[in-house]
Amino acid sequence: MGEPARAPGEAADPDATTEEILAAALSAFGAKGFKATSLSEVAVAAGVSRPTLYARYPDKVRLFRAVVERAYQDALTAVTDAVAGEGSFEDVLRGTLFGYFGLLFDRFHGLPQVDELALVQSEHAEDLVLEARAELRRRLGRMIRQQTERGAIDPTQLGVPVTQLVDLIRLSPHSMKTPATTRARYRRDLTNFARLVARALAR
Repeated sequence: MGEPARAPGEAADPDATTEEILAAALSAFGAKGFKATSLSEVAVAAGVSRPTLYARYPDKVRLFRAVVERAYQDALTAVTDAVAGEGSFEDVLRGTLFGYFGLLFDRFHGLPQVDELALVQSEHAEDLVLEARAELRRRLGRMIRQQTERGAIDPTQLGVPVTQLVDLIRLSPHSMKTPATTRARYRRDLTNFARLVARALAR
């Protein structure tokens, strides 16, 4: 029997053992790399037996995919929380950027083996990433429409379709990162970008 269907970005019901395994896997993959990490090492680090780990994740690829999926689920959940929050459009947009891009930055950027993990992600989990990005695009579009209907912003002032505005918002944060970018610098850049967009759309 397959897993129950759920909406994109909706996390499966977590349990403590799964959380321990995923945290241990991310730490091991990040420190040693995907190829050099064994399932046995992850089991030891998570404090679970190998049969317990294998019952959930029979191979390393499925474990890696679970780590990636959890990260993007958490990021999309943070977007939902930000969009539902109070405050100005700038506040909501900044919270959305922090929730999605900031969370993923914190989860992966500083890992010693981040470059290898990016390649493994492209090979084994690209479908999960593309699905999450598509869902982010949908949620940003809804947020822009809601803010427009409330009279908080006027996207027509930019003279571009809302779809292009959404793409600008979701793609720009990728260009703000370099290997040397710090957490503080990235959040400062995201804050400045949110302020710039908000001023451009202000009525």
